[in-house]
Amino acid sequence: MSFLTIVLLCAGISLGSTATVSVAEVVPHADYGDYIDAVQGRDYHCEMDIVFVVDTSPSIGRGAVDEAVTNTIINMETQLARLPHSPQDNRQGSNLHLVMFGKNATHVDLKSLHADSTKIKRNIQQTLQADEIDGGSCIACGLEKAADVLSTSVNPKYIVLLTDGYNNDRSAVSAKTPSEVAQQAKADGVQVFTLGVVGNKESTDAAGLTSLASDPSMFWVVSNRSDSNFDAIAVVDAIAGESCFRYT
Repeated sequence: MSFLTIVLLCAGISLGSTATVSVAEVVPHADYGDYIDAVQGRDYHCEMDIVFVVDTSPSIGRGAVDEAVTNTIINMETQLARLPHSPQDNRQGSNLHLVMFGKNATHVDLKSLHADSTKIKRNIQQTLQADEIDGGSCIACGLEKAADVLSTSVNPKYIVLLTDGYNNDRSAVSAKTPSEVAQQAKADGVQVFTLGVVGNKESTDAAGLTSLASDPSMFWVVSNRSDSNFDAIAVVDAIAGESCFRYT
């Protein structure tokens, strides 16, 4: 009997029964392949819509965007491409988007569905490197743009917000606070993850970012390459447990 089967049975779940399985409870990250083998031939749904909402304001800075932020999103794409929704090896099975915000917010469709993972990662890197670092940090603008992108989705919906959490909408571009926008998104069925990016301010508003997340456990801090890999795995594990690793 495999380790995976033992864990499933201990949790009271038989592979011959109807069940919904949480990856956090029974499938460690390293065992994705074992789990896929265990549910081979069963029906499952693993197509998602994910918007990475990235703060490119001066408080984050060019260095943090190019290092911590870019590497975190690229590492997430690496993990997402491993999930069992890919029509072919190394092909992405979900719709991925980038929203970048400073004073205002802009949206880039990464055209990821069925695309090669290497090309997606190159597109992420080039897009973030080309984005101008300029004044203002309208977190609500970024969240509003992401919610608009997700408004017509019929798939599980996720926002992954990467910012230091210091809101600075000095031009009053948005009529709402980040908290108001996040609350509405969550009410509309969007799961919100927040990653506190340690940038030029050398700190994050941890309390504020925790409150924006759908659950306190969905907040992490990223300050370097090591964090970016750990956080990427943690976020994708949580997404997979909610949207992929369930079968009938």
